[in-house]
Amino acid sequence: MPLKNYTTSVPVSRTLAEIQAKLVEYGARGILYNYDDRGKIEAVSFQIRLDNGKLLGFRLPSNVKAAMAVMEKQGLPRRYLSLDHAYRVSWRIIKDWVGAQMALIELDQARLEQVFLPYLICDSGDTLYHELLNRGFAFPELTQGEG
Repeated sequence: MPLKNYTTSVPVSRTLAEIQAKLVEYGARGILYNYDDRGKIEAVSFQIRLDNGKLLGFRLPSNVKAAMAVMEKQGLPRRYLSLDHAYRVSWRIIKDWVGAQMALIELDQARLEQVFLPYLICDSGDTLYHELLNRGFAFPELTQGEG
């Protein structure tokens, strides 16, 4: 099965605006676009405020090279095999994923901080996922509750 959204012609600017609107609708307090050396957006960072007032930051990355590699591996038509097209496809997939996560939140099956937890920005500046990856997924010792 071909990569989702591989035929998209939607400009990245429109897709990012849709992601931003969805994040704001569900409580994002600040949104920042992170750019790579070519001036392309490589991540969307945002903050949410918890019920206790604490602000949490999250970073959603886009891996354009991975999207390109998958499309090449799948043997998609040549007209789809460019980094600019992979950029559009990658962000469109992220937009769909964000929409699906927000649907879970709307159904009260999850909280925003729960579904985005792997993308939580830690004190190191890295995401929680990458912090755990660097530790070989060794979690800090957890305190067991009594009883």
